[in-house]
Amino acid sequence: MIGERQHKQHAVLIVSKPNRFSEGLRAVVKAMPEVKAVYYAEDGHSVQERWGETALEIALLDIDLTLPKLRMILRQLRLSYPNMKNIVLVENEHQKASVLAAGADATLMKGFDPEHLAQVIHHLMTQKTTVV
Repeated sequence: MIGERQHKQHAVLIVSKPNRFSEGLRAVVKAMPEVKAVYYAEDGHSVQERWGETALEIALLDIDLTLPKLRMILRQLRLSYPNMKNIVLVENEHQKASVLAAGADATLMKGFDPEHLAQVIHHLMTQKTTVV
């Protein structure tokens, strides 16, 4: 439409255990104009075998992992999808600091506003720096 702001659309991968929160997260992400496709995996290990050649651009991780496992999954995602940016959902400031130190591009505190998620996705796709 004339005058409507155009968004580049991105393929988003959600890595989360199946539950009501992940269903809501998928619905929120699908409704974003910046998103052209939403893919889903229950864990980081199944991503490559399920979505191998798909051009994934953003990974949204809501997984309860130890830092070594998170580092391994982030490393695996970067090897498989070098241009992919990732957002890890956290519950507190301590987790936020740990996750960023483990290599996350961005974090979001659980309970975030959906508009804030859209802003973070847009920022990650247009900036080269880490967002917090």
